[in-house]
Amino acid sequence: MRICLECESEYMDDPAECRSCGARTSSPEEAAVWQSLRDRMATEDLVAVATLEGPVEEAIIGRMLVEAGVVYAIHGGSRSGPFPGVDSGGALGFGKLLVLEDQVELAAEVVRHYRRAVVPGEEA
Repeated sequence: MRICLECESEYMDDPAECRSCGARTSSPEEAAVWQSLRDRMATEDLVAVATLEGPVEEAIIGRMLVEAGVVYAIHGGSRSGPFPGVDSGGALGFGKLLVLEDQVELAAEVVRHYRRAVVPGEEA
């Protein structure tokens, strides 16, 4: 059995991606861990890690964060990640990447890794 980490659709045939929203699916055990992290995000302070540059960066870094096991939120931007986003009201940058305090270092490394790959010599 597989469960979508974003829309919580359930599948008996174990697809890697959700047929409803295209997000990654997981085992019920992994989904329970993600739900626990989501519950923490609802009650704990989030830390801004980076300002994303646009929808492409948002989508790619979002996928990389999920693969690294980082639960995140986007303040502003084009979509909400796994949580509802908030309209940035025209603030500078595209959207702020927010994570739990104990995931800041890992999330920052994901952003640095992406940006170094896209713009050689770039330090996030």
